[in-house]
Amino acid sequence: MYVTDLQAATIFRVPSGGGAAEVWYQDERFDSYFGLNGIAVDPCGTKLYFAMTFSLQPTSPTLGIIYTLPLQAESPNSSNLQVFHTFAQPASGPDGIRFGRSGKLYVALAGANQIGILNPDGSEAAIFPDPVTNLLLELGGVSYDFPASVAFDGKGSLLVTNHPFFTMLPLHWTVLDVWVDDTAAP
Repeated sequence: MYVTDLQAATIFRVPSGGGAAEVWYQDERFDSYFGLNGIAVDPCGTKLYFAMTFSLQPTSPTLGIIYTLPLQAESPNSSNLQVFHTFAQPASGPDGIRFGRSGKLYVALAGANQIGILNPDGSEAAIFPDPVTNLLLELGGVSYDFPASVAFDGKGSLLVTNHPFFTMLPLHWTVLDVWVDDTAAP
């Protein structure tokens, strides 16, 4: 099991069978108040994908990035770190991530109040809803408000938790059911 630490710039690994968590990867480039977040193993079981919610590095302030590291017995080093996708919109805030059976990576974009869908090559398949649609959702009840976690329901929908970090609107503390015509990767 691999676990990101939001404020310690660290990915921990819990050994097979349990036991104390060990530092598996640490990098000062991830040092940020909202640093490492969502994490997922790719469908082939060869790479670990994880979200950097907000980079504070001078070359990419506020950018949200999805990185990969190879899954290997020994801890990887910084030369193994690869950028899978950088979200163009500043403060997009990638959070929870999950792979679909399609091979696409579904990303909760907390800062942008959107969901991103990335193709297996890292290109964007879709980003939704647009700001106008999200406003219309709000007028009808509940909009995307700091979406944080994503999971598949096994029937073609992506379940998205709202974590209304800034608005704190009680109605927005909800799970959205989003039809994506995909299921969880095996």
